[in-house]
Amino acid sequence: FTYQGNTIGNASNDNARKIDESGPIVAAWKSAASSSPTAALTNSPIATLTNTPIATPTNSPIATQPTSPVAQPTMIVKINQFEAVAKWRPNLKKWRAIIRFSVRDSNDGDANLAVVKLDYKSNDMTVVGTAECTTKDRKRGGGNCSIRLLLDSSITELFVTVSDVNYQNVDYDPNQNKKYTGCPLFSSACEYHRITPPVQPP
Repeated sequence: FTYQGNTIGNASNDNARKIDESGPIVAAWKSAASSSPTAALTNSPIATLTNTPIATPTNSPIATQPTSPVAQPTMIVKINQFEAVAKWRPNLKKWRAIIRFSVRDSNDGDANLAVVKLDYKSNDMTVVGTAECTTKDRKRGGGNCSIRLLLDSSITELFVTVSDVNYQNVDYDPNQNKKYTGCPLFSSACEYHRITPPVQPP
């Protein structure tokens, strides 16, 4: 097209342009208005509240106090019954001392096959010795034994004591023996028992 006698552009050559020196031609190309991109609104994620688990209180175990074992009584063996009998043997001109024992444990059971050790001495110390007997092993009437001593007629007193009772590794406790004249037989307070000969027949 022509503007003020100047040809601007043609169909055959868009790059050819004639410009009159009489005045500048300002050609302006109006570019299409470009739309500035609009920032799209995005939905920001909303934090979802979560249920925080609440700790459930637990029952703490209560410490149990240990039970102290109950001390069991110590098993002992003792003289439960005692008898001393003197009999005259006229044909021998001697007398016999018969000493009988009944031995039981602390549960009052018969101490079968217990060995009773007897120490004896005469008043003039002319007779001194030891003797033993083993208790009978019976379901009924067990725990009994006897010792027989034959003594000269010149012996007017005999003193006897039980020095030990051997029974299944159980301790012999003389303080638990049968009481005689107010104290346990053969204990430290009544260590010896006195036996005298019977009256001689005429």
